[in-house]
Amino acid sequence: MKPTMLAAASMSVALQVSTPAFAWYDICNKTPNRVQVAVGYIGNEGYVSKGWWTIRPCDCKTVVGDGQADDTYNYWYYAEDLDDGGSWSGGSDFCTTPSRFTIVGKNCSNRGYDWTGFKHVQTSGGNYTTNLTSRDGHVCMG
Repeated sequence: MKPTMLAAASMSVALQVSTPAFAWYDICNKTPNRVQVAVGYIGNEGYVSKGWWTIRPCDCKTVVGDGQADDTYNYWYYAEDLDDGGSWSGGSDFCTTPSRFTIVGKNCSNRGYDWTGFKHVQTSGGNYTTNLTSRDGHVCMG
């Protein structure tokens, strides 16, 4: 391969790696209660956590929009039932605060943030929706 073709091929690969993917991640509330949601993803500066969205019963919110995530195969979320208590949590720690936030990085304690266990979601790399459902089988009516 000629040196100019090699340089062009290398530049093309570098552009593909650094450009955010265009896919969205939605969270839908299929419970009869209001839920509060935070999300984690990998952006161009590394791990990002963002919250809070309040989602009414039978409603959905786009929590990661087109071009925000560099890795559209992995998302994380944490949600709380605002009416009856309980949460959807997991073993992946992300930074949160009690009020609305966007936090880059996972060095939480040294910066005064809380550690919160998020659930990991692996996708096929395109648009993806997580449906929150109630443990007792109750569903939203709407």
